[in-house]
Amino acid sequence: MKRQIYIILPLLIFYISLYSGCTSPTADFERSNINDPFSGNFETGKVDGIQISITIDGSIDIIWTPSESEIDYYIVEKALGDSISFEEIGKVPADSTLFIDNELRVRGKTFYRVSSYLQQESSEDILIEENQASLVFHEFGNFTTEFLDSEQTLRVNFSAGHPLFTHFRIRSDNNITGNLGESILIESGSSENYFIDKLADVKFSPRVYQVEAYIKGDDFEDFVFSIPFTFNPLTTFSPTNFVVNPLNEVDYLLEWDDKAFFIDGYRLIRTVEGYEEEILLPPDISSYMDSILVDFDSLGLNRSTVRNYRIESIAGNTTSSPETSSAFMFIVPPVFIDSFLEFETSSGIQLEWAFNNEQEEGSLAKGFFLERARITDFNRGEFQKIAILDPDLRGYLDTDLNEDESYVYRIRTLVSGYRTEGIQYGFGKVFVKDQEINSSSNQEVSIIEVSPDGSYMAVIQGSEHLNQSIEIYDLSSMQLHSTISLPEDDIISHLKISPDGSSIYFSVPYRKEIWRADFPSGNNEEVVIHNTMFDENENLTMGIRSIDVSSDESYIVGLGGRGHIIKYDLNSGERVWDYKNYTTPSIVIGPNPAISPDDKFVAGSSRELFKLNFDDGSWVEDYQGHFNIFRHTGFSVNSRYLFTSRYRGSSFIYDLESSETYNFHPGPTTPHPFSENIMLTGHFLRDLDENRIIAWLLGFEGWIYSSAFISEDIIVVGLESHIEIWESDQSIKWRSFGKTYVGD
Repeated sequence: MKRQIYIILPLLIFYISLYSGCTSPTADFERSNINDPFSGNFETGKVDGIQISITIDGSIDIIWTPSESEIDYYIVEKALGDSISFEEIGKVPADSTLFIDNELRVRGKTFYRVSSYLQQESSEDILIEENQASLVFHEFGNFTTEFLDSEQTLRVNFSAGHPLFTHFRIRSDNNITGNLGESILIESGSSENYFIDKLADVKFSPRVYQVEAYIKGDDFEDFVFSIPFTFNPLTTFSPTNFVVNPLNEVDYLLEWDDKAFFIDGYRLIRTVEGYEEEILLPPDISSYMDSILVDFDSLGLNRSTVRNYRIESIAGNTTSSPETSSAFMFIVPPVFIDSFLEFETSSGIQLEWAFNNEQEEGSLAKGFFLERARITDFNRGEFQKIAILDPDLRGYLDTDLNEDESYVYRIRTLVSGYRTEGIQYGFGKVFVKDQEINSSSNQEVSIIEVSPDGSYMAVIQGSEHLNQSIEIYDLSSMQLHSTISLPEDDIISHLKISPDGSSIYFSVPYRKEIWRADFPSGNNEEVVIHNTMFDENENLTMGIRSIDVSSDESYIVGLGGRGHIIKYDLNSGERVWDYKNYTTPSIVIGPNPAISPDDKFVAGSSRELFKLNFDDGSWVEDYQGHFNIFRHTGFSVNSRYLFTSRYRGSSFIYDLESSETYNFHPGPTTPHPFSENIMLTGHFLRDLDENRIIAWLLGFEGWIYSSAFISEDIIVVGLESHIEIWESDQSIKWRSFGKTYVGD
């Protein structure tokens, strides 16, 4: 019984609860959620992201962002003109966000509206969202121009990007139609359009156009916008392809292209060596022959074979862009003919010249410019014009001469500034080659020393690391008299004959010794200086390499290492002083040291030349600006001049009284042992006090490695593989002494 009561009680509670929680709707019930389409206060949303674009064929794409609300479809509407009155143009399902308007019906102001709806069966569909946007006509461009040469008009092309515009109007402050102030109207029916400018008032100033776009219907004409465009006539009508063709030294043919039909003429500007000249030309030409002969001398200009031209067109007060061109007229200058035959006439100097290629080079010359300089100083003096000659001449007799002078001539064509060589003549002593002495070593003759009485000479052949002997020649017979060599073929790097001619000293660098022997026999060889090593920390394998002996034969000076000069006492063999000039990071083979004849100074070099006090080795002076590996160093007999020469290069002479420096090419320089002021520089003998050449080696060819004087009339020179003896010939009067580079 109790179990039945327990079952009935829960069921009863359930029925009571159900009845009390559920009530039926009444007539007063309202929906109040603003997001509920069925509520009385529902607010319509917006269609987001509407974008409108025009395609190239004129159709209009309208796209938008999908709705996040529950909808069934979209309605697309369009409104034209100022009065916005929308009309439906399409319906789009809910799963699409694109509508394409293919009507090609627009105005300057065109609007599109997109609305979303929820469909109802028994009542009107509910508007869920809507929004609108206007059609934007983007500015167009892609302007190009084309000059129509046959019509002398300009076609201007442009692209609107679509065919929706019906026509364009082009306005300009320039005269584009033939009537100033008149505009151009062109119809449009595609995306590509053009108009014609008749260029009625064209000059070289820019032409500015305003291209106005319109849309026109039966009862309206809407202006959309205006696009500016500028045409610069400089880009089309300036001269082009400007070329200069030199026909010869004087005549230059200029040619160019030009489309400009409206110009008043041309301005041609020629520039040579900074000198500018203007030439006005008529408008109806496209070439010009410039045959002007530039007077370099009166203008004070350097001569040049380069002409620079600039041409520009002139139209009213405007000019085109300049076009430039240049031409280089190189003519190999004529060469002097010099056979070295005797020229014994004293009436004058006969000069002759020729071109290497008469047909190709000689025909280009318009004349010759002959110059001469008197050799009265170390720099050959200033060249002066002596004649301007016709182009068919190949010779000239110069009679305005002075027997106390030597001369150098140079010649060029009338315009060219190129002078590759000159020729030199003089009135005085000439040395001619008498004989050659060949040795078995066939090496360069690096050192020649003649005894004070001129009876013997000592010779070293070969570079510093190949000298294994000294050859002594009897100069009366020109035969080998004796030879000095050391055991085990030790290297002999330098020698010096004593002032009295009784001894010969020589350096043996790998033994670090200085030796002496009798002269000229070469007997009684002995070591006089036993240790010519430098500081131990220099770690050098060689000792003294070159030497000089004082005038009283009491001292010997040696050079080596990295700028060491050491003075030794020949009686004791001890060092007196050691001068160190560390100017180079490694060993440099410098020239010989030189003791001045008055025993006051010592000169040495380790790339730079310097002078020391002979007594104590203190520094006196150095000579900057001539850094090189020098080959020879020495003093003149009177100790006034200090000289040095570079290997196969220039010679430098320093006047120790006036502090002047003279440079000669080529070297080397050797002092004359019989006179205080005579030196051999290259193959010329120079009087240093009078600053002039007094003699020369006639017809000499090659490089002088060493030289010495046997007497005032006999010179010995060492060449690359042999020795030559040159003797003076007093019978020759005016005489060529060779070609030389003379520069500009």
